[in-house]
Amino acid sequence: MNLSETKVFSNATDADYEKALNLKIRTLLMTEIEDLIQRNNWTQVEAAKRMGVNQPRISNLTCGKSEKFSIDMLIQMLVRAGQHVEVNVLKQEAAATAAPTQAEKVFSGVAAH
Repeated sequence: MNLSETKVFSNATDADYEKALNLKIRTLLMTEIEDLIQRNNWTQVEAAKRMGVNQPRISNLTCGKSEKFSIDMLIQMLVRAGQHVEVNVLKQEAAATAAPTQAEKVFSGVAAH
């Protein structure tokens, strides 16, 4: 394999990693929203009003249609529902040793099936 082939392969791997990371973050946020809806016993209509979206958006979320949501939109929905959202960026070596959150445990269980 020559240098240009190695670079193309590396870039494809980076792109795949970025897509996977984006999906993971969206899935974690969607899980948090679903948990919030369940904890509060909100109907889809109630949740939609609180989050500033329409009911079909909540239906898409509860059906797991992650491709219909951006990270930005999911964060906005959580904030509109009165949640505090924080983002932590870890150095790569720190990320490897960090204990998984409950949502990450749920995500890894879903990904394994």
